[in-house]
Amino acid sequence: MNAPRASWDPSRTWVFSVGIVTYPDGEHWPTEGRRDDVLVETFVRRGVPRGQVAVLRDADATLDAVRAGLEAIAARAREGDTLIVYYAGHGDRSEAGTGSFVLYDDVLPTPAVFAIVERRFRGSHAMLFADCCFSGQLALDAIHRAGRVAYGVLTSSSSSLTSTGAWTFTDCVIRAFDGALAVDGDGDGRVTFRELANYAERTMAYGEGQLSTFVATAGFDADLVLGAGTRRAHPLVGEYVRATASDGETYKALVTDARPGELRVHYVGWDDADDEWVAEGEVSPWEPVQWAPGTRVEAQDEDEAWWPAEVLASRAGVHLVHFDGWDDTWDEWIEPERLRAPSGGRTRSRPRRAR
Repeated sequence: MNAPRASWDPSRTWVFSVGIVTYPDGEHWPTEGRRDDVLVETFVRRGVPRGQVAVLRDADATLDAVRAGLEAIAARAREGDTLIVYYAGHGDRSEAGTGSFVLYDDVLPTPAVFAIVERRFRGSHAMLFADCCFSGQLALDAIHRAGRVAYGVLTSSSSSLTSTGAWTFTDCVIRAFDGALAVDGDGDGRVTFRELANYAERTMAYGEGQLSTFVATAGFDADLVLGAGTRRAHPLVGEYVRATASDGETYKALVTDARPGELRVHYVGWDDADDEWVAEGEVSPWEPVQWAPGTRVEAQDEDEAWWPAEVLASRAGVHLVHFDGWDDTWDEWIEPERLRAPSGGRTRSRPRRAR
């Protein structure tokens, strides 16, 4: 018999959500099909009272409004309550390593989020989610907080890298709180925070070629149950694979269901309307290429030029590389499609570039 686990209590949860898809200079995320509002409605559907939810969107998400809004909702919580803070928009990181959320009119340094929570929040646990560039800095900041609040932090990217403009990460969080089968890693019918983190890592690595970041601090239980999951009908359900579609082409896919001799797949980057049943023999497990640390490679930069480099580390098929001739601050996590064995010919060192 499985030991009982602590479960998230929606009725004693407070949610502060900030989403910015349009900025004053005209720069914006995809506004069609925005998912930050869907996440808020997911929390409400799960039982978070609507009166315990505060939302700031686009032009309303100014620095003063975000500070005041977070302070206000944090102060309303009681002892033992949980706070969820979610941010989607642009993110930034200074040369000194300080991360920040780019609000509509100014920036909010990520350490300020913790300062407000620890000053105003009387509860015990906080879950922080960030879907933006350099969002992993929020997780690193949490590690250095030594206080009464236990933090579970999950972000779309690392502290040193940009993030996709798609809503892939936010969809991972939505699916977890919805109890999606793909998130329930062990298929035991319960979705935990750790399983959400594992699912986000696989999804971001396979679908976006980047790494999510997860930390649990100050006694936050990574096995906190977020809700009911769905038991697997087949070992590959919930796993990422390569599937041969009805058009004869092979695509990255997620197995979502099974029936005798067939698997239903969702093609990464495609609409749900394109999901289809394929024969089991047309599906092969995703086995990401892993280059060992110290391996000499050629790596492709954002301009699609190839440069000599060295692999420093790898995780979920994404590799940290150091480009020859560049400062360590330009080390980069990149997907395997942008790595290849040295060609054997003479290659030039990537030019040094000042920040």
